[in-house]
Amino acid sequence: MGNYCSCVCNNATDGKLQEIEEIKRERVRIKTDPIDFDNLSICSYSIPTNSTLSSELIIKTVSRQFLALKYLKIIRVFNNFKIPCTVVYEPPPTAEEIMIIEKNIPMIKYPYNKQKDYTIMPTVKMHDGSFYEGQWDIDNEQPEGFGTMVHSDQSKYKGFFRDGHKCGKGRLIKIDGEFYEGDFKNDLYNGQGLLIKPCNSYPDTLLQDQKFFFSNFDKNIFLKYSEAIKPQIYYRHKPKHKPKDYKHKDQSEGAIEWQGYVIYSGNFWKGTKHGYGKTYFNDGSYYDGEFSTNMMEGQGKFVWADLKRYVGFWKGGRLHGEGVYVWPDGREYRGCYANGYRDGYGIFKWPDGREYVGEWNKGYMHGLGTFTAVDKKDNKTCVKAMWEKGKKVKLIG
Repeated sequence: MGNYCSCVCNNATDGKLQEIEEIKRERVRIKTDPIDFDNLSICSYSIPTNSTLSSELIIKTVSRQFLALKYLKIIRVFNNFKIPCTVVYEPPPTAEEIMIIEKNIPMIKYPYNKQKDYTIMPTVKMHDGSFYEGQWDIDNEQPEGFGTMVHSDQSKYKGFFRDGHKCGKGRLIKIDGEFYEGDFKNDLYNGQGLLIKPCNSYPDTLLQDQKFFFSNFDKNIFLKYSEAIKPQIYYRHKPKHKPKDYKHKDQSEGAIEWQGYVIYSGNFWKGTKHGYGKTYFNDGSYYDGEFSTNMMEGQGKFVWADLKRYVGFWKGGRLHGEGVYVWPDGREYRGCYANGYRDGYGIFKWPDGREYVGEWNKGYMHGLGTFTAVDKKDNKTCVKAMWEKGKKVKLIG
């Protein structure tokens, strides 16, 4: 034990200082004297029979020596790697912003991989500045199985690894508050997952929606997350400039890709929203349908915050193909869209009985079409004409 063992010092402070000096001398000795690490796990400790130490102190002393030897053996393992890792021997450093979220959100208890070839190791600092604690494939010198990794950008991942990459079930929390729980492959979101972004004020419709989430667990995660997020800590900047063609007129219903989403629940592929999913936007609108590489594409339903509704086909995040668009005041359009505009053949009805049946171009009545008007006595008058940008230019028949 040496003459400076903390268990026989006169006071706690001196013992601590002497223990530190003992460790420093031990490190110097390691550099000069060879140690048989293979036999470190088979250690015997002899205590003098005339020792006046209590049993409790003896146990603490022996335990301390055993842990010190084990620590030295772990250092030897990581120093022999092609790219050495530094043993930290404390939990991975976690940012306060992430700790706030972790404290409030329930954690799925993922089991350790029981492969015999995997070894559970304490925290190490890796060559790229990240910290990792968990299972290793020592032969291949990489994380394998279950573990916790804090990256150099302070984002924190807890879940499974394969060949040194995030792969399988896991949870990733970023320093800006972005939260993901679900499937990973090669460090990317891949499979089923729940992605949440911080918002100053989540839409009431989202908080009350009972059918949006695929499971009660996902719903509980979101409710806890929304309570934990503090706008003064997690603030995401909105785009400073909107494109010149950004409009909210009837002729351009499809310009919704500029809205930011705050939650997505569904399928991912190579880090992008891909397949079937549901997403809520920061203005209270939501989409339920198909995605392709982060864009609404395929068949889906979009409901705006002001209760406008579209059900139909999409391409590149815009209305494209056949669909039905309904307004809260009773207006309705059934027909074709192209790049977000009514384009092709379609039928537009007004709540007072008026109706247009014919061709459209970029949101306007354009081409051959029939307009039906209704007077106060419910008498109908039909006009068949050629139209240009919503105006009648030539009567037909």
